[in-house]
Amino acid sequence: MKSLEAAFGPNSALVEELYNQYLEDPDLVPDHWRSYFDEINGDAPAETAPKKKPVQKQKEQPKSPPPQKAKKGKEKVSVPESAELQKIKGVAAKIVDNMDDSVEVPTATSLRVLPMKMLTEDRAIVNRHLLQNSEPKASFTHFIAWAVIQALKEFPSINSYYTNDDGDHYRVVPGQVNLGIAIDLEGKDGKRNLVVPNIKGVDKMNFKEFLYAYAELIDKARNGKLELKDFQETTISVTNPGTIGTISSVPA
Repeated sequence: MKSLEAAFGPNSALVEELYNQYLEDPDLVPDHWRSYFDEINGDAPAETAPKKKPVQKQKEQPKSPPPQKAKKGKEKVSVPESAELQKIKGVAAKIVDNMDDSVEVPTATSLRVLPMKMLTEDRAIVNRHLLQNSEPKASFTHFIAWAVIQALKEFPSINSYYTNDDGDHYRVVPGQVNLGIAIDLEGKDGKRNLVVPNIKGVDKMNFKEFLYAYAELIDKARNGKLELKDFQETTISVTNPGTIGTISSVPA
């Protein structure tokens, strides 16, 4: 497969996997990939593919629409009473359809590296002040979460989410920011579990109130006192995998 390596570079492993599927059955790969592999193989299964293609389409095409409709009908999420529902129409509705279809498509993640020296120094100054006043200590997670909260005031649409009701698309606009905090907990059996309770109405808090609300939530989690309401109506979440040595990660 040297030709694939030369043509696709770091993506050659993915192409090789598609090629192996193609060798097993040409109909397992999309049409454009089948045509490409037929071409590089010369007299490979190019003649047999067209014969299989119509049979596959006749069998599968009628079965595809019903599952899609059933799926859309079930994808309704709970909406808080204080939230506003805005029906999504026109081009935006078509984009939502495409996004629904894209859940099985691999996504790309962009990583930015930022200088932290100033934040490190500011954190030390703030913590000296907090300790002198017997206040909870602030971590980098506090500052980054607080930055997210402030950014949402300028870009409130990021705090909105999506629901589907009988095939109609809606944007849910919450009345406040309920910030989910990912917490890594160790169970009695030694196994670790990730829970994501939320702090409600963080956009209406000042930093000191947020600091205390954060500490209270962590304390409830570590002492097994989280309630169902602590997990409900989360609008956006943050997590800090750096404590376990992670440099960067993408939530599933």
